[in-house]
Amino acid sequence: DNPRWHGVPFIMKAGKALDDRKAEIRVQFKDAPAASFLFGGEQMSRNELVMVLQPKEAVYLKMNVKTPGISTEHTGSELDLSYQSRFRNLYNPDAYTRLLLEALQGNQ
Repeated sequence: DNPRWHGVPFIMKAGKALDDRKAEIRVQFKDAPAASFLFGGEQMSRNELVMVLQPKEAVYLKMNVKTPGISTEHTGSELDLSYQSRFRNLYNPDAYTRLLLEALQGNQ
């Protein structure tokens, strides 16, 4: 109940016995106000911020951008930070390993 978030939909999806085991947060932004004017009314996907918590941690921003040059065509692009590719040579323990380590160190 906050005026700042009034009218913003929050959708939670969950399920059991699914093919994939994953946990992620997706934030879809509103349609850009001038997009229909700039790109001739073409249907475009929304810009989206995705935070993947399990199984492979990652943060990426999916966005629509204008293709270079004088044309007015758009294309999708991603700004990607996946921990597995960015921090290749570092050991990144999973959640249970970190939990056990915390317990062994006496932290609760």
